[in-house]
Amino acid sequence: MSLISVGCFGDPAGSRTPKNTNPEVRKTPDELEQKLKALKTADFDYIFTFRRKDGEAFDAEDKGIFKLHTYRANRRRLSNDEKVLFVGSNYKFEDKDLKALKDRFEVEDFSKSEEQIKKEREKDKVPDSDNSSNSKGNKNK
Repeated sequence: MSLISVGCFGDPAGSRTPKNTNPEVRKTPDELEQKLKALKTADFDYIFTFRRKDGEAFDAEDKGIFKLHTYRANRRRLSNDEKVLFVGSNYKFEDKDLKALKDRFEVEDFSKSEEQIKKEREKDKVPDSDNSSNSKGNKNK
């Protein structure tokens, strides 16, 4: 009879044992993820990463090309190994500049959509109070 009761009820201690005994391990973001997140947090409209096609570190000539073609960028940051350049800008690059960079480097585009940029800019517009007919300096009544 005791065999039947054990078989029917099973192991009561086993039913209380958690199924997943391994605690969740959170991955620490690597340098690339951190730099990309920093550009997104800074709310840049246009965000790009650039790498040399041969995978090597950027040299002085590469850096000169970036200065020439990303002169409107708000932020440029190299990874510690100097193999990835992060660029953040609130100004759209000219097509010829972006094409020159894409011809020479591997490019990843993390930019906002044009629709999102347009919506955000419209939302941020402040009404122009200089054209108000109730202006204190208005003498035409």
